[in-house]
Amino acid sequence: FGWYAEGPIDDGNKVQDAIKRAIQVIRKEGRPALIDTVVQFF
Repeated sequence: FGWYAEGPIDDGNKVQDAIKRAIQVIRKEGRPALIDTVVQFF
């Protein structure tokens, strides 16, 4: 489908950089982006 996808990301310290990369793809290429994150509820 032409999506940019990244993940799964299970380290919270890596999420911000993944979001920045996804935003760059959206802005430059106009493609949708998906960031797959793993979270744990306490």
